[in-house]
Amino acid sequence: MKKLALSKWICLFFVMAGFNTSVSAQNRFRVPEWMVGHFEGVNKKYQMDVEFKISRNGVVTSSAVNRNSGKREEDTGVIRNGKLVMGKQTFYVDQQRDGIKISQVNDRSNTAYYRHVDRRQGFRPGMSPSSGPADLHPRWTERVPQWLVGTYSGYNRKYGMDVIFTISRDGNVDSDATNSRTGKVTHDTGTIRDGKLFMGKETFYIDQAGNSIRFTQTNDSSNTAEYRRR
Repeated sequence: MKKLALSKWICLFFVMAGFNTSVSAQNRFRVPEWMVGHFEGVNKKYQMDVEFKISRNGVVTSSAVNRNSGKREEDTGVIRNGKLVMGKQTFYVDQQRDGIKISQVNDRSNTAYYRHVDRRQGFRPGMSPSSGPADLHPRWTERVPQWLVGTYSGYNRKYGMDVIFTISRDGNVDSDATNSRTGKVTHDTGTIRDGKLFMGKETFYIDQAGNSIRFTQTNDSSNTAEYRRR
C-alpha cells in the first residue's frame, strides 16, 4: 500500500509540475539529428534577429533582438511530435538545405528560415550546454581563426562585381570591388567581429567552404557570394 501510494504521489507531482513522461520520451529519442544544434536568422514579419539552440532532448532556448527598438526577448520551448511549442504558439519545423524553416501553425505569414551554426569550426561557440540564454550571442574563442586569414577573390553575381579582399590576423578587412560593366573600382574596409563581417552599414554571415569562404548578408540572403583563397 505504501509503495502504491508513493507511486501515485510521484505521478501526481509530475502532472502538477507540467511534466509528461510519454512526451519526454518522445523528445529524448525522436528529435532528428538535423534539428539539433544552434541556429540563427531573421524573422522578417516581426523584425527580430533570432538565435536559438535545440538540444537532443527537444528543449529549445531562444534569444531575439528587435531591430527597431533593440529590446531583447528570451524564451524557452520544446519540440513535441515534430513541432515546436513555444508559449501559446505551435510551429511547423521543416528541414532546409543549410538549416530549418519554422512556420506558425495558425499564421503561415509568420515563417522564417534559420541557418545552422556549426560550432565544431571553433569560430562561433554560441551557447554551451550549461549556459543560459544570456550566453547565446556567438563569440570566437580567438580574434580571427587561422583558416579565415588571407587574401580572397571572387564574383558577386547580385551586384556584378569582381571582388578581392584581404583579412588580417587582427580582423581588419580591406576590399576592392570592380564593376564588371563600368570598370569602376570601389574600395571599402570592414572588420570581423563576433563571427560576422561588418562592412559599412551591412553585416554578413561567414561560412567556411573548403578552400573558400562564403559571405551572406544577414538581412538579404540573396546577396551571397563565395570567394576563393589566392
